Amino acid sequence: MMKKADSFDFNKYVEYINFIEECKLKKYDENLVLHKHHIIPKHLCVDEELLNSGKNICLLSVDDHIKAHLYISEMYDDGTYENISNLRAVRILSNKSIKDKKILNKISKSYMGSNNPFYGKTHTKEVLKKISEKVSKHFSGKTYEEIYGKERADEERKKRSKKTRTDEEYKKCGKKISKILKGRHRRGANPFAQPYLVDGVYFDCRKSVLEHFGRAFVTIKKYHKVEKLDRKKNKK
Repeated sequence: MMKKADSFDFNKYVEYINFIEECKLKKYDENLVLHKHHIIPKHLCVDEELLNSGKNICLLSVDDHIKAHLYISEMYDDGTYENISNLRAVRILSNKSIKDKKILNKISKSYMGSNNPFYGKTHTKEVLKKISEKVSKHFSGKTYEEIYGKERADEERKKRSKKTRTDEEYKKCGKKISKILKGRHRRGANPFAQPYLVDGVYFDCRKSVLEHFGRAFVTIKKYHKVEKLDRKKNKK
């Protein structure tokens, strides 16, 4: 469980208030969507009337709203409820608006272990089924370009380079597959086998032709009419 902070950094609090005062004087673009921000955070304000009153509410742009919560998080020690809750507020506001890796790492760490709201829990079979159906419905029948747009090439590259198992696991999996397919993909049973018609007689693969005539393939072609067939359409 996250512990609550016993104190806060007063200097950081002053920096935060100064930042809010600067924002109040700003003239944001009319087309910009502004967010309501509680100057005294919900976890600090005891008076409910003051909490949602005009004195405690200011309108901020998304970027300034993020900065405000970062200021508040820095007022408290790392790992405390107040620190983590404000970092999470930042993440909810906009995960892609932050480029500073240190801040991103700090936010990620705030979700690790017992701080993760889903820590120690598991989804039920019903929930997993719903998630699977929703994902399938979203991606089914769509090309990479339809799903990812301009990011298509990057996503395809990631998929090709993604390695989800260790080398040892890949070897074990390969051996298992080989054992299952042993004897099933020989000669004509192999989906990649090349069928032929030699003097009108059907052969399911090249090896069958060689065994039947007992000669080199070049010689067979020289003295017999050899026709290469389509692998899919003429397979028996």
